[in-house]
Amino acid sequence: RSSMSENRCWGAGAAGMMGAGKGFWGVSQKGGGIFPAVPAAPAAPLPSTATYAMASKAPVAPAPDRRPVSPVDWSGIHVGVFSGYALGQWSGTAPDYPHQPVNGPLGGIAIGYDYRLPANWLVGVEADIAAADVKQTDNYIDAAITLRLDYLATLRGRLGFAWDRNLVYLTGGLAAAHLNSTVNQYHPGGSVSPPFQTSDEHVHYGYALGAGTQWAFLDNASLKFEYLWVNLPEQMYVFPRAPGFSGDNTAQTGWSGHTAKVGVDWLFH
Repeated sequence: RSSMSENRCWGAGAAGMMGAGKGFWGVSQKGGGIFPAVPAAPAAPLPSTATYAMASKAPVAPAPDRRPVSPVDWSGIHVGVFSGYALGQWSGTAPDYPHQPVNGPLGGIAIGYDYRLPANWLVGVEADIAAADVKQTDNYIDAAITLRLDYLATLRGRLGFAWDRNLVYLTGGLAAAHLNSTVNQYHPGGSVSPPFQTSDEHVHYGYALGAGTQWAFLDNASLKFEYLWVNLPEQMYVFPRAPGFSGDNTAQTGWSGHTAKVGVDWLFH
């Protein structure tokens, strides 16, 4: 009896512990045994709307700029010297003008200012003036006409792109040139009349368009190549009449052609 009483007391105590202490004891589903119950881990709190807003406003590092960068600062004033050659032709009323090549050397000085934009672009302005010996003589039976372009100047804008030590650019603007026409008449008043020389001159205004490239062999000096197409519209030339000459003493004259130049520029920042 004593043993049965002890067993009943133990069972009652165990049942009480299982009923009262549900958070501590559990019943095994497989073997009917008793095991300690493991408390569940607390759930992690979800991010609030304010957290998402703060994350969306966080600074983002910009992507690296992998465009080529010019180590030469092309901005500022530049001054240069150049020489070159012109290949062109006269235009005008004489029927053989378009067929006569009018070529010759030229050389001069240039000055300009450039401003460097973001992404290696460059804008600027340049002026140059050149002494030239661009001429052609047209021979006739009783006369010879020499047309000469002796000065050429331009004022142009520039738009360029620089990388490494190189610069390429487009250019265009105004052109002006001094042209002279000289007429030598052998015997204007007949076979016994003396030779007679007369001339007229004008400044022609037109335009110049072209492109160029520069290579900086020093940080403040560059080798420059430039091509320009120059167009100088016609003007009326009126020549004083020789004694005894009754023919036409006027001519329409202009010039257009290509110029190619090479020079050196110095940069001043």
